[in-house]
Amino acid sequence: MASSSALACSLSASATFFHDRAGVPFGQLFQADGSGLSADNRTSAYALVLAMSYADQQSWKQVFHEALPVAGKPDGTLNRLFVGTAAAGNLHAKTGYIRGVRSLSGFVKTASGETVVFSMVYNGRNTGGARGIQQNLGTLLASYTR
Repeated sequence: MASSSALACSLSASATFFHDRAGVPFGQLFQADGSGLSADNRTSAYALVLAMSYADQQSWKQVFHEALPVAGKPDGTLNRLFVGTAAAGNLHAKTGYIRGVRSLSGFVKTASGETVVFSMVYNGRNTGGARGIQQNLGTLLASYTR
């Protein structure tokens, strides 16, 4: 098991990387481990949007986008979500769930062709209800025109 000083050093390195590279303000991201499954991990939707915007500007952005599940496609975690909506086949996102928290973060093209980076993080009871709201908002973003 890592010592607390080694853990603090790695957390500082992670926060510093995202701060320096993606502009994530210190205090917006705390990683207790690298798995993403610790109840001690903390982030904001803003930090996730900044990190994904950073990824979208890198030479490897195509690979990053292709690695994300696509709404309504049968081979991913979004396979039953957004079916029959403007987001189907269009919204690329990662779901997240841990007791009391449900998230959806990714990219979607609007009806006018703009790419929107989004992150929705819900904390509290009734995460099933939050999933429905996230689907509604994802569909709204995909349908949006200026």
